[in-house]
Amino acid sequence: MARKKYKVKRYYGKNVGFYRAKPHPLVVILVIAVLAGLGFLGTVIYEPVYDFIMNIGRQDISAVSEPEEPEEPEDNTVLEPEDEPAASLHENMKAVYIPHEIVSGQGSLDEFLSGLDGTEINAVMIDVKNDDGEILYTSKNEAAAEFQAVAPTAVDLQALSSRLGRDGYLLVARMSVFRDPLAAGRGHRAYAIGYRGAPSALWLDNAADAGGRPWLNPYSMHAQDYIDFLADEITSQGVGMLVLENLRFPDNSATYAVFNEEEADPSQSRAEILRDTLARITEICRRNDARIAVFYTALEPVLSEGEQNRYGGPVLQVATGTLLLDVRPALFGADYPQSGLEITDPLQNPAEAVAAALTYVKSGALPDTQIIPYLQGGNAERFNAEHLYGKEQVDAQIKAAGDLGFDEYFLFSADGEYFLK
Repeated sequence: MARKKYKVKRYYGKNVGFYRAKPHPLVVILVIAVLAGLGFLGTVIYEPVYDFIMNIGRQDISAVSEPEEPEEPEDNTVLEPEDEPAASLHENMKAVYIPHEIVSGQGSLDEFLSGLDGTEINAVMIDVKNDDGEILYTSKNEAAAEFQAVAPTAVDLQALSSRLGRDGYLLVARMSVFRDPLAAGRGHRAYAIGYRGAPSALWLDNAADAGGRPWLNPYSMHAQDYIDFLADEITSQGVGMLVLENLRFPDNSATYAVFNEEEADPSQSRAEILRDTLARITEICRRNDARIAVFYTALEPVLSEGEQNRYGGPVLQVATGTLLLDVRPALFGADYPQSGLEITDPLQNPAEAVAAALTYVKSGALPDTQIIPYLQGGNAERFNAEHLYGKEQVDAQIKAAGDLGFDEYFLFSADGEYFLK
């Protein structure tokens, strides 16, 4: 505040002040000193005194010594995300697989979810692109429409994720990556793997009369763009996790297969191509606030060197990040005598089978790899009357995984029948 200006009056002549006679020089000096001191003191205390009188700038002693932090304006707005699952579900996932027939309305979703009441299940997984190449959700991708890849029973992902979220379940979507005969067979030849000597012909993973099918070419920019678009579209519709299946090259593709030489970078190995694909989709998921996992079986790390060519080397060097690992006892058959992973009668001893498979894979995985066990939640085709499962066998698998420090898990049952109660 600007100081108020005062007009100073000066008086000249005699009989002014306390002294009428001419004062002694020492007295004059003393008076001048006193007046100067009073003037300085007035200058110092003028503004605080004035502010105090005018009730301006009043503050307590503690505020003078330590200025208070300015308070944030109070905001009484309560933000409640609509149809959003709890954030904790992203971090402690316990999921079951739902067959497409149920989520597409051919079965009762309400009845299925009621069967999960009272359990610790907090997420459900559906297929959004299967290994036939069918897209099982209402995609707006122009190429998918051109390939006639969208199934007539496709579901609305946004509506489904909202529906599940209201009941406290997170939606997990599983997508087949390069095993896609629809896009490879109906798309431009640049999408697909060709044959050496006849690159315009479609390479098949088996003889045509034995049901051989074409695959997307992992080196193809067309195929990569197609996969990336679908991953972005899927995870932008409320999906909490995207699971990638068939992130690999097809078997027997090292000898006769050829990859589009115009697009392929000869300096990139198969492993580098797969890692780059995973890195791109991981970034897409990150932007859309979704987790990502790669689905492999516990059998793949014990493949022979030749068989691991589908990954360009050891699978556990490609599958970084989060690995959804299939350790279902039915996977190993009656016995599994493979060196390093020996399991005796896995169907009869589900807990031992799960523990052995998880221990083996974990020992060979990269340090930062997170493993989520994929367990047997119901009976499989190869089960017989001697190995029918119930809640006891399911609980035994969950406990075996938990005892090894694996808190998350997925349960699989092809028909959607689970033994949880």
